[in-house]
Amino acid sequence: MTADIDVQTIVITTALTSTVLAVFAYLKGWLSRGARWVKPRLLRRKPAADHKAIGGGWSGHNAGGGLRYIRVDIKCAPAAALSSPRRLTRKATEEWATAVLGAGSMLDCWLPDEQVRYIRRDPTSPDIEGLALMWPDGLIEAMIPIPHAHNRDGQPTLAVTNIATVIKRFAVTVAAGAHRDLYGSEHRDRNRVDWYIGVGQAISTNQYTPWAELTFPGRPPATRAESARPPWSRAGLAADKLTDIRPDLDPNTVAVNAVKDLIEQSGYPDSDDCLADIEHTIRTTSQP
Repeated sequence: MTADIDVQTIVITTALTSTVLAVFAYLKGWLSRGARWVKPRLLRRKPAADHKAIGGGWSGHNAGGGLRYIRVDIKCAPAAALSSPRRLTRKATEEWATAVLGAGSMLDCWLPDEQVRYIRRDPTSPDIEGLALMWPDGLIEAMIPIPHAHNRDGQPTLAVTNIATVIKRFAVTVAAGAHRDLYGSEHRDRNRVDWYIGVGQAISTNQYTPWAELTFPGRPPATRAESARPPWSRAGLAADKLTDIRPDLDPNTVAVNAVKDLIEQSGYPDSDDCLADIEHTIRTTSQP
């Protein structure tokens, strides 16, 4: 009887040991496969932002306007550098330039390893009506003239809605995946961007003529500082809110932040009602 029990114990122990070993072998294999999947993804963790690309390009380096117009300069670039420059493709660059500049944009420079540039010309003059540039490091930029009026003294004035429209149109393309379309899958792993937005200070034809004031879609500010002049800074408008942010940030928010900072820097204090009306106009106006 004792011998039978010992045999049964040995059989059960052996079976349990085999089962444990089989389970262990299965788990080991599963963990090994998991490690092979996880390791490369850990190695592809997002690099630290260096904010280098946003400092390149053409725009943002001067405070003037150009010829007979005042322009809005806009740049957007990956906050962290791409691992290597990307060769741009004709189809993607043409689609983005058309979205930013509108129909009628033309290829002006095709050096996909260095720079791609599209222009839109004013059919009534030799002036260039807009520029869109794409660079291999992920920087995309546009320099777009905006219409201006004149006050009673003949000085240029700018409508805030015209400025906001240009910014929003550019921001719509970024939120829709412009960097992914232009630079491919790598940009999905670098999903933070930096912005630069600036408004030219003057018309510079026969003489340098700064714009004198802003005009508003709703309630205007009650006062303006007497010594106020058109603002300009190397960091751009609302830099504190438009650096190292997600590219799919609501385009309305991008435009609102930039325009609010422009108004404040232009010397309009206590303009809460004005800003509320502007934000409502920007958010409820469809893109042309």
